[in-house]
Amino acid sequence: VSIHPDGRSLSIHASRTKQARCRYDSVLGQDSTQEDVYANVAGCVDSILRGVNATVFCYGQTATGKSYTMFGPDDDGGTRQSRLFPSMLTKDSGIVPRSITRIFNKLSALNAGDSGNSAATEVCVSFVQIYNDMVFDMFSDPDMSNPLEIREDY
Repeated sequence: VSIHPDGRSLSIHASRTKQARCRYDSVLGQDSTQEDVYANVAGCVDSILRGVNATVFCYGQTATGKSYTMFGPDDDGGTRQSRLFPSMLTKDSGIVPRSITRIFNKLSALNAGDSGNSAATEVCVSFVQIYNDMVFDMFSDPDMSNPLEIREDY
């Protein structure tokens, strides 16, 4: 696999003569930092504050860094609590704590600058994980013991 200088495409080399070029919104290399990753999705947070729904989807094989990208490193021996509710952001913080911090900082700034007319704001968030073809609500079931029922509309 090679990343092209445009930062939006990569080539997969199947053999010396066969390759496939794929184009994306953004392609980050192995030397990318958590700040680089977040810079590519920060626009989603700004869209949310304008009332647009947004999704950040992290996909890949087991042990390829999805949880690290989304949450950052474990800082207290491996509990999920440290990742979901960080005391403060660091250079290694992931997408979720950075997004939560940005959302509430922007909402606080909007309310503070509203000439004393603070508006009630409701923030609704879903956090699900798909694992082994099962969907889990990570807020109500962080141990992934009760998969959600999947319903289809016809």
